[in-house]
Amino acid sequence: MVEEMVGPGQIMMASIEEYMQQAVQKVVTDNPTIKFIGEPYGFAMDQYETADKDGKFTLSFRLDVYPEIVVQNNAWQKDSTAPYAVDVTDAEVDETLMTIRSSYAEYEAMETVDTDAMVRVKVSYTDAEGTAVATPKTRFLSWEDISSTPALTASMKQKKVGDSLSLSYGDVSALQ
Repeated sequence: MVEEMVGPGQIMMASIEEYMQQAVQKVVTDNPTIKFIGEPYGFAMDQYETADKDGKFTLSFRLDVYPEIVVQNNAWQKDSTAPYAVDVTDAEVDETLMTIRSSYAEYEAMETVDTDAMVRVKVSYTDAEGTAVATPKTRFLSWEDISSTPALTASMKQKKVGDSLSLSYGDVSALQ
């Protein structure tokens, strides 16, 4: 009855999956000194469609192992590499923290854009005739982003939800 509901192919696949898991587990536990890497591969369904007279079949697959490293001499111990010099300013740390906070923040809807606003803007790029020249993008702008561009600051201040505005590329190219 189950075979009628799901089909013999699905039952065979589920069986092979189960046998495969058992076989991989056996290989791994029987060889604790070998470090295997990746997933099993190299098996084809056509070789499992026939069984021997006892109803058994052979399940074959491949597993990759980490390469064995043989140290031939100590010459490698003489080499050294200077550590990277990374100078991080407090401003960079603050900017990174603000980015992370913004990613996890919950925003409240606002009616107008002001200095506390985080604005979701759909940006469409059009030519002089109004024909789209690129795929529209959604951008999130903080008041810091908005105020860094004078034309955008003047255009966005006191805009309401659903309002639209049009700016030339030169006016907002700093946001790219």
